[in-house]
Amino acid sequence: VLDDARLDLLVESGLPAVIAGRPWGDSPFAVVETEHAQGMSALVEHLTAAGHRAVAFIGGDPAYEYVATRRWVWMETMRKAGLEPGLSASVVPEDAAARAATARMLRASPRPTAIVYTSDLLALAGLGVARELELAVPGDVSIAGFDDSPLASLSSPPLTTVRVDYAGFGEAAAAVLLAEIDGLERPQFQPAPPELIVRGSTGPASRGR
Repeated sequence: VLDDARLDLLVESGLPAVIAGRPWGDSPFAVVETEHAQGMSALVEHLTAAGHRAVAFIGGDPAYEYVATRRWVWMETMRKAGLEPGLSASVVPEDAAARAATARMLRASPRPTAIVYTSDLLALAGLGVARELELAVPGDVSIAGFDDSPLASLSSPPLTTVRVDYAGFGEAAAAVLLAEIDGLERPQFQPAPPELIVRGSTGPASRGR
């Protein structure tokens, strides 16, 4: 969480601690982080390479660092491709607000040819809205999530997403915390790069859009 008051409380407590995720600013504790931002870059590059010029973004609570980071990477990757970032929305509470934001975007004129979401659950809500509006995915709009949750491969169509090694991330955080408790040297953690998982929910941008 950005501007997280719990950090000051942990400092005052004097207890060993590890920050699992990149803090906003300096950290008084050891930090273990994934390279999840690279995954958003790969996702947007996949869509622009498929001809998409209007890629929208729908993210969860912007108070969370990972949401803010993924939104910034979406914007920067679009700009590096010579494109304007386009429509974006922050959604809280996530499911109902994601549906409403998706509906607004898909009713816009012109509408985006692709939407990226900061989680698979948000993307699955978006898939449902596209279906209700009788839009084909990916024929009318491409939809992509993030995290490669178990539901991503079971949706219709299966969801393009990004796989992050959260199990390795959790193991590394625990190992660093145990070293902190025992007063030992912190083990080094080299996160695995995120993996773009291309499935049926994304495809080439239609020439008619």
